[in-house]
Amino acid sequence: MKTIRNGEANRMLGKLKGLLGRKKQPVASFNSFDAYKRCRRNIMRIHHMVIVTSGEEREIGLEDAVISTAAIDGLCDRIMDCPDWISKAAMAIDYIANFHPFVEGNKRTSFELAVRLLRNGGLELDDNHETYLFIRDVASGMYDREEVEEWLRRNTHVSIP
Repeated sequence: MKTIRNGEANRMLGKLKGLLGRKKQPVASFNSFDAYKRCRRNIMRIHHMVIVTSGEEREIGLEDAVISTAAIDGLCDRIMDCPDWISKAAMAIDYIANFHPFVEGNKRTSFELAVRLLRNGGLELDDNHETYLFIRDVASGMYDREEVEEWLRRNTHVSIP
């Protein structure tokens, strides 16, 4: 068996790369990774708060109960790809209300996340009976994401500081 010195190994690797062609490796931005982690952490905090403040005995112990962490990861990916705050909120409502990543509180979590996303964009969504009925109907499959976005565009207003 022949021993290969370090310099010789590097030259061989260089030749191999030259023959196979150099491919650019995908680069993940440190800032986008931080944003992704922050998104996931915020969704979990909102869900925790929704369950804790519900006051329902049957929900005690379900504050951190997640059925699908992959669904939450997918939601963060989709939210970060949305072009504006209303489409981000529509994505949150549609995705959580339909995919049910949590054991309890999916509709409430989707509403609260949408409210916070809209506030980031300087918009307000009223917490009234009509909004409750709409979120319930989204969860029952009556609206798709585009229809949710249209509804939000009609029912949000600029927040006055």
